[in-house]
Order: sequence, then C-alpha cells, then structure tokens
Amino acid sequence: MKKIILFVAIIATSMGIQAQGTFPGQAKILGISNYTGKLTVPEGKTWQIISVFSDYAVDVSGYGTTVSTTIETIVFIKSLNGIEITNLTTNKFGPVIFCSMDNTKSINLPLILPSGSTIELLICKGNFETKFQPCSSQTFINYIEIANP
Repeated sequence: MKKIILFVAIIATSMGIQAQGTFPGQAKILGISNYTGKLTVPEGKTWQIISVFSDYAVDVSGYGTTVSTTIETIVFIKSLNGIEITNLTTNKFGPVIFCSMDNTKSINLPLILPSGSTIELLICKGNFETKFQPCSSQTFINYIEIANP
C-alpha cells in the first residue's frame, strides 16, 4: 500500500512541475486598437504571443439568412523594432498575425519577442480584391510575460 501511495505522490508531483513548466511566466490579455497598437517588451522580460483575435467580420450587410456581404478583419505586423513591414499606401504587405475568415493566411504562433523588442500591429478590413483599409475594431493579444533569468 505504501508503494502505491508513493507512486501516486511521485506522479502528482511530476505533473505539477510539468504544468508549471508550460507557463513559466504570467499569462496576460491586452486589448489594442490602431491608436495603441505599438507595444514594447519591458526590459528584463520576454513575451511569448500565443494568440491574436479580433472581430470575425465588419461592415456586414443584411442579417440571418439574407447576409449579402461580410468583410473580414485582418491584423498585419506593421513594424518590428522600427523596421516598416506593412504600408497600405505603398501596397507593402507584411506578415498577417490574424485573419478572421481564413486562419491559414496567418503566421504560426507563438511569436517570441525578447526584451526591448517593439512590435506595431495594423488592424484592417478588406482583402486584396477590395483593398485594405484601417478599421476601428478592437483586437486582443494573449501572451505570456516571462522574467529573464
């Protein structure tokens, strides 16, 4: 009987350590807009961006079974560490971090940003046929902030 209790205690302890290793930092959710979309990782920290999510559709025409038009929401990486990656005026399109109607267009996450990194996101509506436009959708970033050793 003592062997069974010892075995269960060892398994429970190892599972607890394993679960703590999955999230070695603090999980956070941050809401941003195009006005607050520039984020800097604090000194001494690392961010692991797990997911980005926003509206499924904007400018929906009709309701119920008569929906005629939906325009998807897309979130581009606008700049990374001050380097411009996306510019709608010059038709320069960088990586998509969220695409509401087709997640295969998005980059794979997690995205790991070291201490002092700056990332700026651009929330848009539209597609390549209708042209992208900045939109007022609220976007959320789910990330883990880890203290550097």
